[in-house]
Amino acid sequence: MSLTASDSLRTLLTQPRCALGVFVPAGLHPPTAERRHLGQIADAGADLFEVGLAHHDAHLDGPVIQAAYRHALCRGHILDRTLRAAEHAARLRPTVVMTYWEPVSRHGPEHLARQFADAGTAGVMVVDLPDHQAER
Repeated sequence: MSLTASDSLRTLLTQPRCALGVFVPAGLHPPTAERRHLGQIADAGADLFEVGLAHHDAHLDGPVIQAAYRHALCRGHILDRTLRAAEHAARLRPTVVMTYWEPVSRHGPEHLARQFADAGTAGVMVVDLPDHQAER
């Protein structure tokens, strides 16, 4: 029986050692370069990936990530590019996606969760989930 994405993440996080998680904003580079970078990061020792879904109002992130998100958004097709990046990352290491509530709300929570689950990720983290949505 093979491990699910969430099982792989749980196994990693319950080991008696410190795991190295690396944040990668999706969509900054052409897909081949992005896949190469993810492979290099995994080879350098990353234990897990957090792939960022670019958002135009990344108010909880600092200026470097905000600039990266602006650049990724200018390249277009951000959801498709993030799905491809997350799928590749999930083949290498346990992977979660970080996003803001607005894209989740726009695409639909169940739909977006299903897309990222189908891509092999262990989950989606929403950094600014409104209180009234948390009650669902």
